[in-house]
Amino acid sequence: MDEDEEIPQEFQTNLKCPSCGEDLYLIFYNTQIAYEEGVSIETYYCKSCLFKQSAVAPMERRDPVRTTLKLRSQDDLRVVVYRSTEAVLQIPEIEAEVLPGKSATGEITTVEGILSRILEKLDIIGEDAEDPEKMEKIRNVLEGILNGNAPEMTMIIEDPSGKSRINSSRASRVKLGP
Repeated sequence: MDEDEEIPQEFQTNLKCPSCGEDLYLIFYNTQIAYEEGVSIETYYCKSCLFKQSAVAPMERRDPVRTTLKLRSQDDLRVVVYRSTEAVLQIPEIEAEVLPGKSATGEITTVEGILSRILEKLDIIGEDAEDPEKMEKIRNVLEGILNGNAPEMTMIIEDPSGKSRINSSRASRVKLGP
């Protein structure tokens, strides 16, 4: 730990654990991490049953941006992607959209990791999908991309915090808004 780095603070709260009803404790911590720079980390936990819930919030904002990469070859699968907690990821050709949720955390992964996770979600949806044929078509396209046998696709990340990145010299980055 750097000398200037803040020591995490722990506080007992009046909030009750949703699992066992005991008092929750809060650990609050400000630190610096790659891509996000300054972040605030809050973790609520229960000393009785070990329930834990964490939230990471950026301390700084930049101009909103849209980052786009045309996926052209299997080499693009290894491109590193950082998606911030607020970013929306889209692949228009397969109508895929990954939205930030209430407990979204930033993630560092690769294009392959993102496509694989979308494929896993399709497996979870499975036969309950409104249009199983469409799901199968999307599954085939994703498997084709992952195996290097698919048409070009576009990955778009729109980020109101301006922190998301696609680490490729071919990625274009455009400011959004005024």
